[in-house]
Amino acid sequence: MITDKTEFIVGDLADKVTGKYNIVCANIVADIIIKLLPDVGQFMTEDGILIVSGIIDIRKDDVLAAVESNGFTVAAEAYKDNWCAFVLKQN
Repeated sequence: MITDKTEFIVGDLADKVTGKYNIVCANIVADIIIKLLPDVGQFMTEDGILIVSGIIDIRKDDVLAAVESNGFTVAAEAYKDNWCAFVLKQN
């Protein structure tokens, strides 16, 4: 069962998380995603992915600049109405 293999944590990443994860998800505004990027890699496995969403399209370029400057690349992207989501991998 998938519930035996998942853990959902609500709150600040640095305050509540230890260990390494295959998938990390953040569905929140662009400013918080940008703030998260410098630290999230330490909580990801070597081949882990980071899924970010909740990004309004006018902030897309800001997020993508932060993605690149923090050592991530976009593996996939999705758009709906004025919203963006990205699947990221560490370089």
